[in-house]
Amino acid sequence: MKLTNDYRVLVIDDDRYVRSSLVDLIEAAGWAAKDLPRATEADRWIAQFKPDVILSDVRMPTMSGIELLRSLKAAPPVVLISAHGDIPMAVDAMNNGAYSFVEKPYDPKRLLTILDHAAQQHRMQESNQRLRDR
Repeated sequence: MKLTNDYRVLVIDDDRYVRSSLVDLIEAAGWAAKDLPRATEADRWIAQFKPDVILSDVRMPTMSGIELLRSLKAAPPVVLISAHGDIPMAVDAMNNGAYSFVEKPYDPKRLLTILDHAAQQHRMQESNQRLRDR
């Protein structure tokens, strides 16, 4: 699924093979990707990389995806992904502001569609804010 937008996705997952696979998928779609092994580094890279969407694993050492979600202020949409997902976890993620929740193994086309919609929403909100500021 080749998309033509110049979106930037910040991928956070403690499993380097999963991270690499996600980055390969995102870059094959024509987007830029930055990957991190820990959510504790997210703030710095959000400011530096300016992602349109964050894709984060839920279960990670030091800081979980849900904790990351709760800690972020004025951040782009967050899509959480987990191999250990269940309905209460998905509901908790959505109640804490997640854009979407995806279970592993994921369908690549579905994941790219979710990321695309989240990035579009982010760009639209940024554009609206710029117009309001004028």
